Amino acid sequence: MSETKSRMMRVFSFGTMTRNGSYSSLQGMSNLATSAPITATDLKQKEKLVVENGREGGPSFTQMISFVLVLLASTPVIFGIAQRAVGVNIESNDLSMHSKDSHSICEWGDESCIMGKELFERHMALSRITEDPGIINRPYLSVASAHAARQVQAWMEDAGMTSSINIVGNVVGRYEADPSTSNPKTIVLGSHFDSVNDAGKFDGVYGVLAAISVVKVLKQRGQRLPFAVEVAAFDDEEGNSSFGTTNTGAKAFMGEYSTKEAAEQLLEQYAGLEDAFRKQQINYGLDSKRSGIVQGLMKSAGGSLDDVAAFVELHIEQGPILEAEGRPIGIVDAINGQTRMQVRYFGESGHAGTVPMTMRKDALGASAEAVSEIERIGNSNDGLVATVGTLNIVHASSNVVPGEVMFTVDVRAPTDEVRLDAVNRIVEYLESVRDRRGLELQITKTHEAPAVPMNPEIRGALATAISEEGLEDSPDSVRILSSGAGHDAMIVGNKIPSAMLFLRCAGGISHNPAEWLSPHDATVGARVVLKYLENLKAV
Repeated sequence: MSETKSRMMRVFSFGTMTRNGSYSSLQGMSNLATSAPITATDLKQKEKLVVENGREGGPSFTQMISFVLVLLASTPVIFGIAQRAVGVNIESNDLSMHSKDSHSICEWGDESCIMGKELFERHMALSRITEDPGIINRPYLSVASAHAARQVQAWMEDAGMTSSINIVGNVVGRYEADPSTSNPKTIVLGSHFDSVNDAGKFDGVYGVLAAISVVKVLKQRGQRLPFAVEVAAFDDEEGNSSFGTTNTGAKAFMGEYSTKEAAEQLLEQYAGLEDAFRKQQINYGLDSKRSGIVQGLMKSAGGSLDDVAAFVELHIEQGPILEAEGRPIGIVDAINGQTRMQVRYFGESGHAGTVPMTMRKDALGASAEAVSEIERIGNSNDGLVATVGTLNIVHASSNVVPGEVMFTVDVRAPTDEVRLDAVNRIVEYLESVRDRRGLELQITKTHEAPAVPMNPEIRGALATAISEEGLEDSPDSVRILSSGAGHDAMIVGNKIPSAMLFLRCAGGISHNPAEWLSPHDATVGARVVLKYLENLKAV
């Protein structure tokens, strides 16, 4: 088969999103021009979606020309031009998606398909819901985020869960306990579905979709457990630079905005957030007045926390350790605490040719000493990391002794004791350089978050599940890692016993289009969580 013909066939098998948030296949060239499963750029203009096998109006002249380009495309370059002209966010090697409705690509009872092919293809489908054609971009409270939420909700209901979407953008599905269980507790699985700009396909999303696949297997078996299972898909884990928010979804789930005062404070604290919530309320046909927004925030909690026995988050490692050791999965013992500082040295600018070395007040020389020592301190303890991420020479010139330099310091460790000790040593060294060189020093702490240890009992149960799945010789041999990045479990874990599983990702790459989780490893994580749930007799 020629490459051109192959591309054409893959185009016709591509799935598109309907108004109710589900996917259906394209059947004919008249649909191709608007076949992106939520091209958010188009939605912002006219809010037009393909409805089943038709669409509003005929194709534009540009769209018809673009379609001809697709038919003629014999090289990836021309194919890419056609995609951009149509405004479709599709990678040519991803066009083999659903030839039938994505809710039923697996035969009834085919568990390996549910936690394998279907799980993987749903990642590909969700990656096509984006604000910007050509890249993955689902910022908090965006059009793309809202449509991704509806798609996630549809998959939850396909898995036999009741579900809801609230004002902060969270999607929560619930699979009820065995009716014979008295006062059942709840196990919550989940992660986030928002993304950074130009993201990969798996960060956060994997934890949501793998959890849904696990519940779908339970539904297929007709199996109820002695506890309810909820899947929480959080929005705003990555943070939104437009508002300055971060972890709004997880914080809402934990009831942080459940009082009128807290909800009002949230709206006052972040400029533009109230207008974004107002649009969200309008989208869902709810009260868009400020009073309605406040009520929506107050109701955004995940229910009574007393009923939740555990939270488990599946996530790609976002680091290279598991891959380097040839392991598909590991358990997180703690989410690292973080301290961030902005450091400024003030010296005295001078002519590079006339100021003697012994008489200089060189802010860059001081900073160079500091950067080297910060790296040394970061290497002084296992699990500790210290990073100078930015350095700026103010009014820099090639023939001027630098008079002012600003740089940032980021310190992280799995225990607060180790982190705070490192911070103290760094500050002491910065001050010693200041005194020795006769400079002025300004240190501003910009962020501080304590370490969040993961629950040892849940970790032990997950280690047993990993061993029983044949992935390690025994629970004691399971790889334990700390998480240097922040996660939803960092918020949830402050009040609910929580644990995290890490899955290896290629090259440790994340927050990058090259981010990759193999289908095999995606299945591994889902099977471990299923085994963990099966092993729990009661909670």
